[in-house]
Amino acid sequence: MAEDAAHITTSTPSATPNPSPAIDQIITFLKSKDDTSKFVGLALLKPVLDNREELQSDPVIITKCWAALSPRFLDRLLRASESKRKGKDEARNMVDLAVGVIHAFTVLLPPDMKNDEKLLGRCEEMITALVRSSPETTTMILRTLLTFSSGEKGPEKLLSVEDWSPLLEIAPQQSLATSILKFVFIKGAARPDLLPQVRQRLGGTLPALILAFRDSSSSLLLELLADLFKMLPPEALPSNRAWLRLVSSHIQKTILAQPTFAARKSCTIICSALLQLYPETSPSLLFRSSSKGKEPAATTLESKPFAYLFINLILIDIRSSFPSLFEHLASHGYSSIAERLTAGFVIVAAFVGFLVKSLDEEAGEDTGGIFLQIEPDLLLKLRRDIAETMGLTIEFLRDRWDGIAAPRLDESSRTPPAGRGTPLSLTWDTREGGLAQDHFVLAAVRTLALWLREDENETLRREASGIMDVFLGLYKQSSSGSGATAPISGTGSQDMKPIDFRLAILTALEGILTTDDGIEAFQESNGWEILWEHDLSKLLTGGNTKSSEATSRGIEVIRVLLAVVEYDGEKMSSKEEWMDVVKAAAALPPPSPSESDAGSSSEEELQLSLFQFATEILSRAPVGLRRRFAGEARVIAVRARGMIGEEGLKDGAVEVLEGLEGLGIGV
Repeated sequence: MAEDAAHITTSTPSATPNPSPAIDQIITFLKSKDDTSKFVGLALLKPVLDNREELQSDPVIITKCWAALSPRFLDRLLRASESKRKGKDEARNMVDLAVGVIHAFTVLLPPDMKNDEKLLGRCEEMITALVRSSPETTTMILRTLLTFSSGEKGPEKLLSVEDWSPLLEIAPQQSLATSILKFVFIKGAARPDLLPQVRQRLGGTLPALILAFRDSSSSLLLELLADLFKMLPPEALPSNRAWLRLVSSHIQKTILAQPTFAARKSCTIICSALLQLYPETSPSLLFRSSSKGKEPAATTLESKPFAYLFINLILIDIRSSFPSLFEHLASHGYSSIAERLTAGFVIVAAFVGFLVKSLDEEAGEDTGGIFLQIEPDLLLKLRRDIAETMGLTIEFLRDRWDGIAAPRLDESSRTPPAGRGTPLSLTWDTREGGLAQDHFVLAAVRTLALWLREDENETLRREASGIMDVFLGLYKQSSSGSGATAPISGTGSQDMKPIDFRLAILTALEGILTTDDGIEAFQESNGWEILWEHDLSKLLTGGNTKSSEATSRGIEVIRVLLAVVEYDGEKMSSKEEWMDVVKAAAALPPPSPSESDAGSSSEEELQLSLFQFATEILSRAPVGLRRRFAGEARVIAVRARGMIGEEGLKDGAVEVLEGLEGLGIGV
């Protein structure tokens, strides 16, 4: 067969001027039991498939030809390699012919036959053939596999192929290879029955893939990882976290090598995703400059820690993007810009949280091996840079809310309808929706809120009080019941639902309300009404206190409102409207038995916080007002006394009882 095959392969081109043989003759050759005849049939079939347009569009003929092919014979050709009987060129010609025929049928077969096992079953041999195929055939193999990976059953078949090493080794030079991997994992993860297989395969593929790119400056790997971490569900990611260190090291190496803009964007998106998916593990790997007993992490020319350089790079990107951001709001390019900036804000917020945790642990007896070895002068510079970025963020939120990017805009044209807290969206706003639907805005607010709370910068807090109406307007919109809590991995919501800003805004208010300007702005913007009437009061009476998320938010609301009550700038006393808190506390039913002890405990913590809040309000109320609510106060005292025996609630319950007894109210 070898001599005949070589002769046919080399003589076929000289016959191309002649008309193609009849299809029936080709089918007869293909059905023959003789390998040489089968090879002749393939050699004659290939130019027919490539050049005869009238046959290419005839599904009946294409189907007949496909039915006559022997899959085992195709596999033998795909496995052809140099030997004593076959030269290197001869073996390569066999592989080229088999691949060409399979690729042609991948394109020409009717749609209902493209998931045929006879076609998809060639995946393994085609991947193996990558190591010995010509450059043109390699591209054809990858195109065929890409078609399989984007099909209905192709991802499952490719996942079942045991050895992916030829595909991984060629990935640094071939973008088609990384596209195949992306489709296999993403489409495979969309099927619940394939999730375990995807998770297992991904765990083995990531280290091998990073190793394959170790000497490559290509951004293909970064683009692939960015897409995977954005689009894969958390349950599809491998349970073994060893690969996280490899990914982190690759990102550090890339950033320190002065990457292209595209590579920086991919690194930013990958880090953002990892910090959200693995909040306990990723910050240490990405931000820790060194650890006790370990070698320092990689540094740059000036030997500055990676964490400092990376965060500084992101801050520069955010600040430089703000001036032109309004120009892109309604453009197709906004989503890409917002995606990058959203990821940047997520990273900055995670860094701030990690920095606070590291400093707290260093101040204690046991640091747990998590600390930042950044020089004090660099930390101070970072603090100034973050503060400057947050100041620009405040300006952006103000401008985006007001729409002052549009000159001569009549303000009355954006007056919100009754019951709506945010202005009408600008006609040139984002395609995903307005301010309340923009995940970029959520990321900016979350990061700003964390910095306002953690950094004792009174100037910035006073500046933030100037957007109190923005915060409270978004809060009211979220409290309408249509807000949806969501991760901030995207730039917009497909169903245009408002995003839940409430927890982020409560965090911001903790910092802002430490200033006189903050308290004044809160009162002028009807903050009490929005937080109490539109959220906490409904939460208490709506049966939502069994949700740990809702109870946590309720406790945060109480903490913020308590700051307003305790404010003594003008020695204010309790107002009539505040007494609604006392009535609500007295009217609360005891926590009902719950299947979840944690849920019951959370509900009790919220109730105790409300009792403490009510006690503080009563302590500041005029005597006459206090007498009117003496009955409610006694009910609170009874309830508080019943909590003394509860683990974790005793101290708070005693505090309530002592406070009420000091007002002459006891049980």
